[in-house]
Order: sequence, then C-alpha cells, then structure tokens
Amino acid sequence: MINFKDSVFFLGGNTSKGFYAFLSELYNPFDRWRMYIIKGGPGTGKSYFMKKIAKELEKYGVAVERILCASDPNSLDAIMCHEIKLSIADGTAPHVLEPKFPGVVEQILNFGEFWDETQLRERGMDIRSATLMNSEEHKSSARYLKAAASIEQDNKKLTADIVLTDKIRRFAQRLAAREFERKKGVPTREYMRFLSAITPEGIIFKEDTAVRLCPRLIAINDPLRAVSPLLLKHLRDSAMLHGLDIISCPCPMDPDGGLEHLLIPEIGVGFITTNQYHTLQNKPQRTIHCERFINDEKLKTVHGRLVLNAKVKSELIEEAISHLRNAKECHDILESFYIDAMDFGELKKLSERILEKIKKEQGLED
Repeated sequence: MINFKDSVFFLGGNTSKGFYAFLSELYNPFDRWRMYIIKGGPGTGKSYFMKKIAKELEKYGVAVERILCASDPNSLDAIMCHEIKLSIADGTAPHVLEPKFPGVVEQILNFGEFWDETQLRERGMDIRSATLMNSEEHKSSARYLKAAASIEQDNKKLTADIVLTDKIRRFAQRLAAREFERKKGVPTREYMRFLSAITPEGIIFKEDTAVRLCPRLIAINDPLRAVSPLLLKHLRDSAMLHGLDIISCPCPMDPDGGLEHLLIPEIGVGFITTNQYHTLQNKPQRTIHCERFINDEKLKTVHGRLVLNAKVKSELIEEAISHLRNAKECHDILESFYIDAMDFGELKKLSERILEKIKKEQGLED
C-alpha cells in the first residue's frame, strides 16, 4: 500500500467538462472504511474541522492525505487516512456525496445545526445574489476552458501524423525494463488524483507531493503534449503488469484525455510532464525530450498553426482563471454571511466529540 503521509492532491477540479472529480477514491464502502460526510454552507467551518482533525490524528502517528479545494486552494475538500481506513469530506455541491450505507459506513455531520437561521434569512437576498453570481462565474470559466480544450483537440489532430508511435512504444518498453522490477502474483492498485489544478490563484502544480512520494523524478518535456499521454499510457500499463501500485494523474484541462503525470512510490520514481504550465523547481534525475519522437519534416507543415493555437489556448485559460477569481470573491462574500451566523463554540465541541470517537474506534492512546 502506498504511504500517503503528508501528501497533498486534488480529487476534483475546474475542467473543460465543468467540475470533474474522482469521488469514488475517497473510500471503499466494502472494505471496513469509515466515512464522515459534512453538510453545510460556505464559511461554516468544514475545512477548519478537517484541518483540526487531521492535525490531531497526526499527533498519534496517523498518516493523513490532504485533498485541496481547486476553487480555494487554501481550503480542504477532504482528508484520508489510509492506514485506519477513515475519510472525512465536504459533501456539498459541487462535490455532492450521499451515503451508500448510512450509519454502517457513512455518518452525516450537519453543520447547519450550528447556524442562526433567523440571521441568515435576514440576509437572504444578499445570499441568493452572491450564490447566483458565483454560479455564473463558474459557468463562464468552464466555457473558456471548454474553448481551450477544443484548441487542444485541434492540436491532437494536427500532431496525429507526426508522432512516431512505434518509437515511443519501443522506448517505453526499454525504460520499463530498466525501472520496473517484476513482482509475480501481487495485485495492483491504481489511485486517481490530480497533481495540478486550475484555480483562482492560477495553475497550481504540487511538485512537493511528487518529490515526497518519488525522490527520483523523470521529466517528460513535451511542449505540444503530443507524446507524453502515449508514453505515460505505455508506462502505466507496464507498471501494473509488473505488480506495482501507481498514482495516475490526468490533465485537468482534459481529464479523460490521457495522463499528465505518473507516480510509482514503491520504487520512488515519478514521471512528470513539463511544459509552459508545469516546470520543475527540483532538478529531475533525467529529462526525456519529446522532440525525438516527432517527425521534423511533417512538424514544419503544422508548426505555424501550433504556435497560434498555443497562444490562443493560453489566453483562454487565463480568462477562465479570471472568472474563477471572480467566483472566489463571491464565495468570500457568502462565507462572511455564514461566519457571522455560526456558533463556532458548538462546532469546536463537535470536533472534539468526533475526535474522541475516532480515537476510541481506532484504539489510539493518549
């Protein structure tokens, strides 16, 4: 099993398909997991609650994986403790979670119990207005990301005939033979995560998580993103055939369009796609330059179109990010209304009760 201690990922993100998330990764309801689903409005302390529980559990040596919110990277969407099979997550829109086996596996925590309904009703018009504005800004952002994704699709068509696919396959086989050690009869597990996200603060890439899990990073320099998805697919398939647990990280721009990064913590190796959106601050062990897998003569025939597409795509993504900033401003206004109406003293008592319950169930000693 992968040790996710101190790891920080995204499970959901702002994409060309709107909000897209791997919510099934949060827990396995058929494998003795315990799941707490939080329901409540913005500013009701959901992220604070999870941060507090995570910090307290870590004092008892429990490894915690933190899941960031792509719409506010300073907040948490969830925490996961794989060793003790415990997850706590924000179950409100857009990442709506409902219990499959209520009381048996999942427990709902209703933070609405701690707000002053009368006070919220008094600000009802303001809350409705800010909520609708927030929704519209997210829709606008998604439209720009969808337009950027259409440029990406055009690039794929332009580069389809210039990529040397057989050369990529043979290279991947040699690389896998050198890096992967076969483990016969060992079941594998593929974890799905976003290592990067399009946020109000720009594109955030969690390089620190990649380095912690995989000290040996291999950069795949692919400005066109024409080679890396195919190369990573071969490496992914080979790693799983070798019995290695992996973390597959799709591109948030096109979550169904192939991998952007591949982490294999068991052998300490991570394959990271680098381009104008992702650069490594840490020096990689090796850099694979994807130009070697491109037919130079054919590239010349589409080079001008690719350059133009890159410029337009970048501008569309920037416009999408500006709308996410606007949405965050609306969300901050909403939070202020709910913060004023919340009884955080009662919320603190709840966090203490839940922590004591978890400690008792897990046999954690003071």
